[in-house]
Amino acid sequence: MKFAIFVLIILLVQLLNLISEENVSIEFNIENGFYQPSELKNLNISEENFAPYYSKQDNILYFSSTIKGLSRYYSVRVDESFFPNLETTYTPLPVPPPLNENNKSRAYLTETKYNNRTIVYLNVSVNYPSGNYVNIQKCYKETSGSGEKQQYFSSPMIDENFAGEFFTGYPTISPSGKTMVYSSNKESKDHIDLWIALLGDNGDWIFHRPMHELNSKGNEITPYLINDSLLIYSSNGFGGRGGYDLFYSYCINGK
Repeated sequence: MKFAIFVLIILLVQLLNLISEENVSIEFNIENGFYQPSELKNLNISEENFAPYYSKQDNILYFSSTIKGLSRYYSVRVDESFFPNLETTYTPLPVPPPLNENNKSRAYLTETKYNNRTIVYLNVSVNYPSGNYVNIQKCYKETSGSGEKQQYFSSPMIDENFAGEFFTGYPTISPSGKTMVYSSNKESKDHIDLWIALLGDNGDWIFHRPMHELNSKGNEITPYLINDSLLIYSSNGFGGRGGYDLFYSYCINGK
């Protein structure tokens, strides 16, 4: 599974680079394959780096790493030379508390804007009477200071839309901010399915439903919405080439 997630990370980073250019056709690249992956040697270390998320509004690349044992969030500010110039040395910095907490693993995040505030959704391990379960929680990202503004995060808080004694994780939000896809086993306890939700008028995620047309009897994990109609995800339930393989799907007629 680690190898599959590593491959997914490399492909997603390459994909983020491709879609930043207006003249690149996503459909053309998916139908005809991708460029060969290139290692981010200026970031990779002997420990594991995974789960990248690029914040376009801040030009910051967030990712998770086991640099100090448990998985933590790290960030590095990038510019237009980041991907082409792989010889430049970057020093990732740990995201300060409360997003990172002592003795707690942190991995995967995504963000969206609502009412001019940036909301961050992330995986958090929650202690319930029956045990620990990963649930999607949310916090707010704010800026402070003048000149080069500093980023800080509020404490993660429970979001009842994703809370319970089951797994919810790997949230991805479309660029429009109207659609979220995530993984959960809240109906299928023995495997993880993809779920979809829509943004309601009050900012809550509503109309949650499993994506039966994409789910299998295996696990569907780490979805990524390129736009409101195009989804890439990983599954081990369709008999692909490896344990976990990458799949993509288009939304048909808004459904």
